[in-house]
Amino acid sequence: MTMIPKEVMIVYPGADMHTLDTHQDCQNSNPSPSENKAPRRKSTSFTINEVEALVQAVRRHGTGRWKMIKDEVFGNDSRRTRIDLRDKWKTLVKTANLPAHKRRRVPLPEELLEMVRYVDQNGMQIPPTSHACSTMIQ
Repeated sequence: MTMIPKEVMIVYPGADMHTLDTHQDCQNSNPSPSENKAPRRKSTSFTINEVEALVQAVRRHGTGRWKMIKDEVFGNDSRRTRIDLRDKWKTLVKTANLPAHKRRRVPLPEELLEMVRYVDQNGMQIPPTSHACSTMIQ
């Protein structure tokens, strides 16, 4: 049984071996993309207070204004980026629409999840309170 080598180099007559062997040079001169990246941030869970502040800010400003929300609510807190806020909002909307027995992690207050559902469906409108509804009926 004949063993076939993994690397085969075909040399043409008159070819210079150094110009053909560029594979090794390329590996040494170009670091991999992962070597150029900054280390990943450690993710931290949102607190209930942060979630409440996020929901209120989305109710005031709407989705898509994550930089404004970050500046207003979280200020210079480097732990939260606008992308973190956007992703958290998406997760909150999904969580709010799940049945209670399928939700994971720290249980959020049902009132907060109701607010998330309302803001998601109605945008920036302020939800009617029971007092406002009773005065409108009279």
